[in-house]
Amino acid sequence: MRKYLIFLFVTISSPSYSQIKNTGFGLGFSGFKNEYSISICPLLPVTKKYFIIAKFANLTQIQKDVYNNNTISNSIFFPLNNIIQAVFFHRNALGNKIHLNKNNILPLLLPQTIINTEHHFVFSTFDYKKSHNFFTGFLGSNLNYYKYKKVNWTNYKLGLGLTFNLNFKTKKENDILIMFNTSADQGIVFVTNERNYQKIQPNFGMKVFFCLKNDKGDSQQ
Repeated sequence: MRKYLIFLFVTISSPSYSQIKNTGFGLGFSGFKNEYSISICPLLPVTKKYFIIAKFANLTQIQKDVYNNNTISNSIFFPLNNIIQAVFFHRNALGNKIHLNKNNILPLLLPQTIINTEHHFVFSTFDYKKSHNFFTGFLGSNLNYYKYKKVNWTNYKLGLGLTFNLNFKTKKENDILIMFNTSADQGIVFVTNERNYQKIQPNFGMKVFFCLKNDKGDSQQ
């Protein structure tokens, strides 16, 4: 935790700036070995050094689900059932009756649409030909629910990683952002009223965003 706080301090106090000024929408791919995801992602700039990427819709597939006889399991969500899943946090985590304690209060208070986010902090920038490139450090989280005939289970992951970003301008001055990321993820599995911690695993991904030009905002700069 101490190293993470130092990293945030250095990031916020650095003189680097991002050219991501406008809201964007994109498609993301990620995975490693047995687990793969595809998602539709909105991008929201907050400051010059900080932006958020959320998941509007997501499909995650596990090729060999150890909880279901090594068969394929899928987790898919959209905004409506995200909130429903988060409120109840699935019977796997809460048991047959809904009850509050220190272990499940956080998932109950935060909808899944908020939990499935990446928080990016810009710490280095450089230009090369027609692209404006920059690096970000990010903290991301994912909540997936795998529903199957025999065993239904929930997986919550928290990851810390780095991203290399390529930002291009189109002829109409819109931004095309290409992101390459790598992270280390810690997973917690809730299955049959039990909680199991997974080993820290690497994760790799790529996202492509189309950011619309904000004429009003550009004219003020």
